[in-house]
Amino acid sequence: MKTLSLCHCRHAINVSDSYCSARRRPFVTPRLRKPTVQVPSRQDSVSCVYKSELVSSSSSREELLITLTWTRDLVRRGFDLELLDARSKRGSGCAYRLRKVKGYSSFDFDGSRIEVWWNLSAAEYDNGCEPGGQFYLMMAVDSELCLKLGNNFSADERVKKMETSPGLSKTVCFSRRERFSGSTFYSTKAKFCDSGKEHDIRIKCVKETDESGAERPLLLVLVDGRKMVRVANLEWNFRGNQTIFFEGLVVDVMWDVQEWFFNSGRDAVFLFRTRSGPDSRLWFEEKNLFGDQLEFSLVISGCKKHQAKSWV
Repeated sequence: MKTLSLCHCRHAINVSDSYCSARRRPFVTPRLRKPTVQVPSRQDSVSCVYKSELVSSSSSREELLITLTWTRDLVRRGFDLELLDARSKRGSGCAYRLRKVKGYSSFDFDGSRIEVWWNLSAAEYDNGCEPGGQFYLMMAVDSELCLKLGNNFSADERVKKMETSPGLSKTVCFSRRERFSGSTFYSTKAKFCDSGKEHDIRIKCVKETDESGAERPLLLVLVDGRKMVRVANLEWNFRGNQTIFFEGLVVDVMWDVQEWFFNSGRDAVFLFRTRSGPDSRLWFEEKNLFGDQLEFSLVISGCKKHQAKSWV
């Protein structure tokens, strides 16, 4: 994604259109061209990165990065869990794939005891792979609760006991990545700061008619129904960035739709990145990842075609 920050010019690359015409044959009934049908967009995966500050004196570490990835195939949903020591820049990571709808798992990670409880048997989903209600997912490090998601905690006695434990670490989600497949219309919700409200984000590509009567692709980014970014002549401006302001935040919006525009089998990438102020750097330094101040980023990638996925 760092290559996006190098593209600040709206007309950095020009691509000429090519046209071809076929000879008309006599006495042949012309065929009607079938209208283009957009495949409905589908959310294939959601990855959230949490930074947890552990407060228990029994824990062998101070901070932990937790990556929770919700995925699905045609018949099932599940999640992957990846852990990384936040104080070590190189770190020692591990990944776990949890596919049952309900269960408990415990394992050792770099000297710490990790415990995970979850129940997705009655989870409510909209159109995505991330549950919205009637589920729970909890994670503890050395008996300290560090991650608690969901709203249905009453069905498991072990969960009740862990929920009332005195130790509770401070955990913040600072990065979110969503992947879609289908049409050129993507919709999601995100909070750009921990104390802020949830915003409705929509990205869509439409056609507009210019002064000569020709149709040109147009990229629109809407936040809570308001048009915040408008990119005309998308076949020329397929990379770029723009700064928007709302809710007292400075948010950089970057897009790279080259592969998506010229190769339907590849992804387009859209990045929303908060900044501490208009004079701060566009890209955060590595030390910010392990420091006290975390800026939020939302990455949306989309492919025009549905991608077949299988569970390993």
